Amino acid sequence: FSLRLLEYKELKGDGPFTIFVPHADLMSNLSQDELARIRAHRQLVFRYHVVGCRRLRSEDLLEQGYATALSGHPLRFSEREGSIYLNDFARVVSSDHEAVNGILHF
Repeated sequence: FSLRLLEYKELKGDGPFTIFVPHADLMSNLSQDELARIRAHRQLVFRYHVVGCRRLRSEDLLEQGYATALSGHPLRFSEREGSIYLNDFARVVSSDHEAVNGILHF
């Protein structure tokens, strides 16, 4: 299972974008039912991982504390034990990767 980023029209513009890329291991730990739900709602899942019109580096995430994803969902950023967390759940393991039209966080 993979999300091919070029399929999403939201990324075809100039940006800037901030994208939170899920770790590949996450998908391998999901059940077939969970994977099927993600596939059925892949556009929404993708939009949940993107903040449009903003280039947010790690220090910006912590300073601002929140942003709204393209899906409309609020994203909260916090720091714990030297790591950035998304909605107090997902840990950012690698951040501030420059892309042509934005920033990637893994």
